[in-house]
Amino acid sequence: MVPIVPDNGFSTVEELAIHKKKVSEVQVWIQTATNKQNKECFLILSGPPGVGKTATVKALSKSLDIELFTWSNKHQENAKNTYDGLFCFGDQIATRETQAQSFSRFLLQSSKYFLYSNGKRIILIEEFPNAFIRDPTLLHCILRRYAVQSYHPVIFIISDNDEGSLLPKDLQFSLKIKNIR
Repeated sequence: MVPIVPDNGFSTVEELAIHKKKVSEVQVWIQTATNKQNKECFLILSGPPGVGKTATVKALSKSLDIELFTWSNKHQENAKNTYDGLFCFGDQIATRETQAQSFSRFLLQSSKYFLYSNGKRIILIEEFPNAFIRDPTLLHCILRRYAVQSYHPVIFIISDNDEGSLLPKDLQFSLKIKNIR
């Protein structure tokens, strides 16, 4: 699986063309969320496509020396294309895992391996697997499970046209998901 994306050469915080108050609001949330005593571990960054939501997270994680694990469907698709789709184990043949299974494994196992020694990490979800559009309850179940064992904060990048469809207000309330628009 290849959903871990290095952030080499990305913008610095000073280079962002985003209102400084919004950048500061995201920075404060990240600093608070990476504190081990904090139990609020989810943030939704929403807004129109192309306004710099992802760029803000990447620049802040770089400036704060926080490891960034990124999930994007295109990275998972690239990983799928490197295999022929079938795996043989002795006499058994198994098909590759679904995108939803891959997402679940990525999120729930994201705390096992560290590339940096400081142990600070953010999970960035740039987009959700399409399977969750058909059945968002599966996503809700994964997020509830992660909230119980959460080790690292998770930031969801959501465009205006997707807002509220996968993460309804009742789920946001029960999981204490913060919103920054």
